[in-house]
Amino acid sequence: MFNIKCVVLSLTLFLSSCAGIVFDPEKVADTFSWNTEEGPSQLPDGVTLYECDAKETFYIKYLEDGKSLWITFLKRELKLSQLETNPLHFANGDTLLALEEENIYIKNADDVTYENCKEKKFD
Repeated sequence: MFNIKCVVLSLTLFLSSCAGIVFDPEKVADTFSWNTEEGPSQLPDGVTLYECDAKETFYIKYLEDGKSLWITFLKRELKLSQLETNPLHFANGDTLLALEEENIYIKNADDVTYENCKEKKFD
C-alpha cells in the first residue's frame, strides 16, 4: 500500500510540475527563422527570397539540377517538380509556381495566391 501511495504522489508532483511549461510558437519561430534584413549571408546557401504584392514572401531552393524545387512559405513548405510542357513552371498537382519573366506567380487550384513576385536583391 505504501508503494502505491508513493507512486501516486510522485506522479502527481511530476505532472503538476509540467503544467507550468508554456509553448510559445513565436519564440520557436524566431529561433529557427531566417533573418533577411541583414542580407543574403543570413540565408542558407542556394536559397532565394522572393517578395510579392501585399508584402507576401517565399523562398525557393532548387533541387535535382533544377528539375524540382523546395518552396518555403511562412507556415508551410512544398516540393514542386518542373513541368515537361514548360520548364518555367513547377507544380505538385495543387500548387503551380510560374517563373515568368514579367510576372512570377503562385496558383492554388484556380486562385492566384501570390503575384508580381520579384527576387529580393541585397545591396
